[in-house]
Amino acid sequence: AELKRLGTLVTGNELVAVVERPDEAPGGAPVAGELVLALDGVSDPGNMGTLLRIADWFGVRRVVCGAGCVEVWNPKCVQATMGSLFRVRVEQASLPGLLQKWSTAGTTVYLADMSG
Repeated sequence: AELKRLGTLVTGNELVAVVERPDEAPGGAPVAGELVLALDGVSDPGNMGTLLRIADWFGVRRVVCGAGCVEVWNPKCVQATMGSLFRVRVEQASLPGLLQKWSTAGTTVYLADMSG
């Protein structure tokens, strides 16, 4: 009964933990060999959590979320990350300016868009 009261989701409240949130301060330009995933407009918390979990699996240690992205501390997102949220640094930024700055600094930027 206590877990149900403390939890925020209808299902999946078999464990509750109190943790310190990782640092979310913006980092600088990526260093050589560093993979950074930039996300824009990911509004579904389950999808965001899954993307963070997949990024973690592929060794991405830094994700930058742009406009329209869901809050990564949304309970459904946290659950979907399966702990990856504590291994992947997540930052908030205005992507157009940030990616332009990185590109000017010599960082290779790849882009994928749902509309082709």
